[in-house]
Amino acid sequence: MRVLAGLLAYAAVVCLLAGGVIRGTLWLVEPDPSIKWETKAAPIPPRIAESIERKKPLPVRAVAATSELVKPVMQEASASLTSPPTFRIRELGPPSPKKAKKRREQKPVVAEAPTTSAPQAVSTARTDFPY
Repeated sequence: MRVLAGLLAYAAVVCLLAGGVIRGTLWLVEPDPSIKWETKAAPIPPRIAESIERKKPLPVRAVAATSELVKPVMQEASASLTSPPTFRIRELGPPSPKKAKKRREQKPVVAEAPTTSAPQAVSTARTDFPY
């Protein structure tokens, strides 16, 4: 029972401390109510305004009723497709017998004993195997 009471007391203290930190943060971030925020857009620089004006579409002129019909800029055209691919189905026959290659006879290698007592070559390679 004492352990449960200690656990609840610990949880309450942690919640109070965390709540205080959160409330303090929100208090610091909250703007002052006496400040009036002006909703005013910043002026556009002249070179950007000129660029916007250039990109605007040109005004459409009224077409007289007696003028010709306007030809469409793009129209569908007939297209020829490539010929369909041709497929050939081959008959499968029995597998062809493979020819065995003749092996050349190898001569047995005779180990020669060293005639002179020259020192053996020492390798500088490292190995992980100590023996």
